Amino acid sequence: MEETVIKLSSVQIQFLIDTVESFVDNKKLLHIPDQRGEIVALPFTLKSLQAMKSILDKQSLKDPIEIKINLNKEIERTRLTFSMLNQERSYEVNLDEFDEL
Repeated sequence: MEETVIKLSSVQIQFLIDTVESFVDNKKLLHIPDQRGEIVALPFTLKSLQAMKSILDKQSLKDPIEIKINLNKEIERTRLTFSMLNQERSYEVNLDEFDEL
């Protein structure tokens, strides 16, 4: 399992939502800097980003917060789990469906 830590604000997550909504032909990996400044490619879906934004909006937080991302790669699917503000959400993706941005 790979763990990555990123920091995003509600405004940044909304920007990512807008970006994902603009992908008309297929899903794309989103390239985001991690806590060390390295760029990581993550398979965020519209639904997952909306869940992140909802968690932040309920807390009325505007500043970037730490989000832990775990990717558990299996044979055909990958489980992505994100943890933030003592809440955790998971979903499965097929990485073959995501193109590089």
